[in-house]
Amino acid sequence: MHLVRTHPSPSPGRNAQLSTHRGAPLDAPSEPATAPTLEQTVRELDQAGHSQRAIARDLSIDRRKVKNIICRAGQEEAAMLAIHML
Repeated sequence: MHLVRTHPSPSPGRNAQLSTHRGAPLDAPSEPATAPTLEQTVRELDQAGHSQRAIARDLSIDRRKVKNIICRAGQEEAAMLAIHML
């Protein structure tokens, strides 16, 4: 098998220039960005109006897991409302 390169490789001088600019930008946040958790993603999709089946399919998880996450979120909301009502 022969591999055919479709674009020219960068020159050695260009590699040296690129290696000096690999640091983070000065205005970048000091903490790395964290990806949302599965629970946060499920809650956001549910609030956006997606069906539980569509959420499960898109995230490749079981429908029962989606249901449990959504029910748990509702229970946590109800508990918070009850605390604020006191």
